Amino acid sequence: MGNHNAVENSSSVFIHIGYPKSASTTLQKHLFNKHPQIHNLGIYPTGNIGRDSQEINHECVFLKDHRLKDFYQQITTLDPIDYAKHEASDAYKRMFDEHIEPNKTTLLSSERFTDVLFSYDNIEDKANRVKRVFPEARILIVLRNQLNIIASQYRDHPFNPRCVRIGRPVTIDRWIKIVLQDPLVKYANSLNYYETIKCYANLFGRERIGIFLFEELVSDFEVYAQK
Repeated sequence: MGNHNAVENSSSVFIHIGYPKSASTTLQKHLFNKHPQIHNLGIYPTGNIGRDSQEINHECVFLKDHRLKDFYQQITTLDPIDYAKHEASDAYKRMFDEHIEPNKTTLLSSERFTDVLFSYDNIEDKANRVKRVFPEARILIVLRNQLNIIASQYRDHPFNPRCVRIGRPVTIDRWIKIVLQDPLVKYANSLNYYETIKCYANLFGRERIGIFLFEELVSDFEVYAQK
């Protein structure tokens, strides 16, 4: 790639990019962080909503190395102008070179790569940022029926989707109307799975993209984990 910021041996890196509301916390806490063959550098949620909230492993790398939190914050939330100030440094490469373990699969995870409500809302830009740091990574995408994602997102944040802060609740009909009709809210567009998959496939190659279904995880966790 000719990019001095690219992490060496990135072909052994797997990146789980979401989707939000598609069992990300369950995977991050109960699969990625516990599997003995995975060196987990993914986000480890501590303030999320759900039945997994009380389980916290303070020894996980994400909670011990603040640089990982900074990495995810920068790559998934900054707009292009602010991101450009950080992207030119070698900080990412040095950090990940320290953490790579040759005998384990290195895994990163953040649903904010595909989130548009609580992070930078251009999924393609974020995909290109990932490509520059990990040019040969393999990508894991978990999809869920869109109507169920919308209902779950509303349950967790039943407020005006144009504002990430907590405000006055709106009805789910009003919430859906906003995400479908307000051109500044790109949530509905983000659920066009074909476009997201095509974007990552164009960047990394179709053979490096793994697509999994939330519904299969619910019905048979062991088979899902094997896949």
